[in-house]
Amino acid sequence: MAWPDSCEGEIEATIGTAQAHANIDAWEQATDIDIVTAEVSPVGVCNVDEELTENPYLYGATTSENYYRRLTVAAGVRHDGTAYGGGAEVVTSGNYAVRLRDQFVVIEWLILSGTGDSFGPYYCPDNSRIMMRNLASCSSGSAAFVSSSAGAGTLSYLRNSIAHSNSGYSAAYLTYVQNCSFLSTVAYAVRNLECTNVICVGASTACFYTCTGDYNISSDATAPYEGDSPGHSIFNIAAGDLFASVGAPLDLRLKSDETAASDAGTDLSGATYPFTIDCKGGTRTDWDIGADEYAGAPPAGLSIPIAMRHYMQMMGAS
Repeated sequence: MAWPDSCEGEIEATIGTAQAHANIDAWEQATDIDIVTAEVSPVGVCNVDEELTENPYLYGATTSENYYRRLTVAAGVRHDGTAYGGGAEVVTSGNYAVRLRDQFVVIEWLILSGTGDSFGPYYCPDNSRIMMRNLASCSSGSAAFVSSSAGAGTLSYLRNSIAHSNSGYSAAYLTYVQNCSFLSTVAYAVRNLECTNVICVGASTACFYTCTGDYNISSDATAPYEGDSPGHSIFNIAAGDLFASVGAPLDLRLKSDETAASDAGTDLSGATYPFTIDCKGGTRTDWDIGADEYAGAPPAGLSIPIAMRHYMQMMGAS
């Protein structure tokens, strides 16, 4: 049993109104211990479909590959693969709004909104292992998923995640980005990363900048590839030809099973730290490029969730 998919001595504690801990910070402080010596692995479970207005900072626990902290969301209140699909939502503000500084940590299934930026590894120790997966960022801050001064030998992963609305990087300075979808209007949206099965479209200058990898899609000619051009990557694809909606509300799930991304990815079920699900928790079969494995059109008649109400308020709707 080892990071990131199993740990020893799991102790779950719920987070949210009327739960064991009122917010993430309260759970984090309660678990700032030497969990390796204690032989426990704290799991914080956001258990309500509500806003948590805070800037999570996971720092202070002694962790290992067998004993580590995981911040997650209960299955019944997870988002549906979009930033406007309801679910546990962290409303952030300021710089370095989500800081992951434990040596071994997993964070998953949260919606990240507000005005904060730079969600990711932050001055973590040498040889850290940071897993961020199934996250949905719609923050208006200057960056989404970014590593800041990680220690030597650190490996950081971003998987099955989406980002849009940021005024800067969608993802930068992490180690590996796999099966993610980014819609950006800025230059150099994805920077200094090894990318596999990643969509980045809409950037003003370059969707990908100094990136490596293969099986990627861009709306320009910058998607990284291996071998002879174009490798397995796909260029010059517009956002509207891929995603279910590029208007209000944005929906970065695939619009059909006949897009350029459909069945065009590589199977990562046998990779180092393998995975087999998509941004909704569905099983990947044909390995579409991007966060979503298309499984049919979303059902009609859904109620307006928390984040959608925020969007309508910003647009001046009642």
